[in-house]
Amino acid sequence: MKSSSIMSKRDNDFDYAIQVTRIILRSIGAWPSPNYVSNMERIATRFQNVICHFLFGFIIVPSLLQVFLKEHEFKRRVRLLAPIVNASMSWIKYFMILNHAKKIQSCLNRAHQDWSNTVDGSDRKAMLSTARIGRKFAIFSAAFMYTGGLCYRILMPILKGRMLTPENITVRPLALPSYFIKFDGRVSPAYEIVYTLQAFAGVITYSTRVSAAGLAAFFIMHVCGQLSIIIGKLQNLNNISYSNDRAVAILLANIVQHQIEVKR
Repeated sequence: MKSSSIMSKRDNDFDYAIQVTRIILRSIGAWPSPNYVSNMERIATRFQNVICHFLFGFIIVPSLLQVFLKEHEFKRRVRLLAPIVNASMSWIKYFMILNHAKKIQSCLNRAHQDWSNTVDGSDRKAMLSTARIGRKFAIFSAAFMYTGGLCYRILMPILKGRMLTPENITVRPLALPSYFIKFDGRVSPAYEIVYTLQAFAGVITYSTRVSAAGLAAFFIMHVCGQLSIIIGKLQNLNNISYSNDRAVAILLANIVQHQIEVKR
């Protein structure tokens, strides 16, 4: 019963460290799926992937058409290319997260095993200390990206208001100027659809960037926690009498083994 309680506590510690990033990754269908998930879960994840790819394409392709078919001023083309490059980089990150899902899962399993192997209370405190930094970084990144990005995507077109074209047509601006061959996305009812899809595409874009940063922070801080444990064990050598050769040898072997595992 006591052993079960200890393992549950270690699982909770691992969940605490990865929770924010896991929630975001699951929302975009990029959280690595273990082998035992049901077929329905796999189908739902694939459906999420299709939607995300569609939204990425929905903002990139029409924006490229706008730049190269409708815009003729060089400065305006350069200015419009910035959000396109931003979205394209996020799409590439999304592809990479999906393509390296097995490697990410392997690293997560390794991290979970490290938490499960934590026995000493001081080791747990060291790992929680670094995990807390990674978690705060993920929360700060999410708050910064979602607040700034979605305010631009949602509020900017509203604040600009309606505009009158040289053809005497009233249009409303989009966060990302886009050209659709078959219809004008600036005129109702197409505008409302395009505006909504661009907002959702913004969520996917920022979620991808935040989750990539969150994963990096989680793994980096996890390694820092493991190194803190090794440093603590090295400091413990000073507390062992040099006459106790066996205890020193056991601790040194443990330190070497731990270091080898960290390098993996």
